[in-house]
Parts: sequence; C-alpha cells; structure tokens
Amino acid sequence: MLKPSITGVFHLAPHGTTSWHGFTQAIVSKTLAMGTPLKLAPTDIAPIPTADYPTPATRPLNSRLVVDKLENAFQLQLPQWQDSLDLVLEELNTHAA
Repeated sequence: MLKPSITGVFHLAPHGTTSWHGFTQAIVSKTLAMGTPLKLAPTDIAPIPTADYPTPATRPLNSRLVVDKLENAFQLQLPQWQDSLDLVLEELNTHAA
C-alpha cells in the first residue's frame, strides 16, 4: 500500500532531452558504431519543423516529462536516455545475430 503522500500522477522517462531528429541521429550513430552497416549517416538525417509535419492532434512545443516526483518518492535515480538506447540497441543486435 502506498503512503498517502505518495499519490497522484508520476512520469516515468529517462533523464535528458532530445528531439526526434536528435534521437534518430543517435540511433544511426550508435548502430554504425556497433559495426552494423547502414546506407545513411547521422548527417544525412535532416530536421523538419513541426509545421511541416501536420498531425490531427495539436502537439505541445515542449513535452518534456519531469521525473523528480517519482525519483524522490521512491528514492530512484533514473538513467539517461542515451544509456537506455544503448541497452535497446545491444539487445536488438544480440537477437539479430
């Protein structure tokens, strides 16, 4: 049972911020560093403004999640997003072999 003071909405996400562009560049860069051949380089990926990618839903310009409440309530230290990406790519690379 949770303590009464530990209630409400908690965000769970790794630390750090990036854009979809930066995230995609990191995926390509780390995949190449692992020795997987790709037909593109991180510099081949061009950012696009939100205005050029219309969606039915209006998206906030800043959608970063703050995880302090979760970390403080449960005495956690969440990893950086880059570390989590490394784990996912290593797992994918292991199963692709």
